[in-house]
Amino acid sequence: MVIRESDRMKTGVARGTIYGAFANGAFLVSGYVIHFWLGRHLGPEDYGIFGVVIGLMTTMNTFLTTGLPLGASKYIAEDNTRLGSIIRNANRIQFILALLLFILYFGLAGFIADLLNDSSLTSYIRISALCLPAYAFFSVYRHGYLNGMKYLDKQAIAFVSHSVLKVGMVFVLVLLGFGVKGAILGYFIATLGAFFVAWKLLGRVQKTNSFFGWQKLLKFGLPATLFFTLSIFAGQVSLFAIKTMGANELQSGYYTSSITVAKLSTVLIGGLVVALFPAISSSIAMNDILQTQSYIRKSMRYVLMLILPMVLLISATSSELLTLVYSSTYQEADTTLSILVFGVGCMAFFGLFSNIIMGSGKPGIALGMIIPMVILEILLNILLVPEYDMEGAAWAHTITGIAGMCAAAVYILRKFKVLISITSFFRVALSSLVIYAIASQISISSSALPFVYAALLALYGLLLLASRELNKKDWQMFKTVLPMERFTGSDDTAP
Repeated sequence: MVIRESDRMKTGVARGTIYGAFANGAFLVSGYVIHFWLGRHLGPEDYGIFGVVIGLMTTMNTFLTTGLPLGASKYIAEDNTRLGSIIRNANRIQFILALLLFILYFGLAGFIADLLNDSSLTSYIRISALCLPAYAFFSVYRHGYLNGMKYLDKQAIAFVSHSVLKVGMVFVLVLLGFGVKGAILGYFIATLGAFFVAWKLLGRVQKTNSFFGWQKLLKFGLPATLFFTLSIFAGQVSLFAIKTMGANELQSGYYTSSITVAKLSTVLIGGLVVALFPAISSSIAMNDILQTQSYIRKSMRYVLMLILPMVLLISATSSELLTLVYSSTYQEADTTLSILVFGVGCMAFFGLFSNIIMGSGKPGIALGMIIPMVILEILLNILLVPEYDMEGAAWAHTITGIAGMCAAAVYILRKFKVLISITSFFRVALSSLVIYAIASQISISSSALPFVYAALLALYGLLLLASRELNKKDWQMFKTVLPMERFTGSDDTAP
């Protein structure tokens, strides 16, 4: 049977979503295992130091792990005959950037620590600087080359190897008595090992006569890098504000626990975003407007379906959830979490819209949105943190997330004339509000929380089925994800 190219693309996005979801799931599980264990093992004060340093390291890493790899992925996806030239140019640029950033970050460690009102952070920051070159090359191979070639299975393997190594190294070094410094070194060793895995998975790249100028990578990569760096910084501003202006040292640990748990609401969408970017790039390069609109509409629907119930459940059960994963010591952050989870959810939608915008070749538009968002969040933290401490920081992040999400949604709607159907929105929203109302009214012990979540999410699924929001088309999409022909012998591919 002849399979249309559009059907191949749909199947590729679906299967890529599963590969990406599995890899991102492993990444998130590894991160949560590390955070939850360190939160219990180190206590709020040392865990707060870990959270601040990892926040700084993540922000600096973003200079190297987003724009250039994303640009490489985009141009490889559009024309992989230039693969050899793209890789040579990207590696050279990445080496120069990694070296310069390492020197700058390492050298300014004391100054950054003083800005955060804690000179003891200097040694931790210098250790974290070692991670920058390792993350730089791991990211350009995993997210740039493997993703651009649509080797999403190999990309997933590289990502999973990083997650497994990270958990192992952090646990070993902390248990050996190296504390927070050992945890940071664990990140470095794991990333270095994962880079070698990604390098081996890509294999030998054949030299080609096709030329690709490095200027294109910088033209796309620079605004994209600035965008992602500012996006990550926006997610960390409130933590830095708590560290600088908070009432006591424990609040950094409490806020770190809140932001970590709040991100549980976005666990299931990572794979979709990973697979969506090269698909949007390809469909726009082929001037296939209908296919692009289909990607946007379906991705928005599935993201809403996955995020909204989780945001509401976490907000309704914030105290019990913090007790379950961190211990009752962290219950002081329950109000902060109940507010913050809405900001995290809004930022996830903003991230989805931004990937669509950059996939369409407009990183400057995304950058133009994030700059005022960062300014807004800084101003809100200055106004709210001295008066309301952690709750003020949570409101600052949530208000910023709502503003960014709305601005990006308006742009997508005007540019592509599509977002999500009103019917789907109300069905998902109503089903989510039902389980939120139940979770808010019943008394739940922390130990019973996983069972309550399972029951409420099952009810949510039944409500979607009853309202016909989940239907045969969703089942058809699920079947395209699985290689069913291996078992049935059929070559048919559902649209």
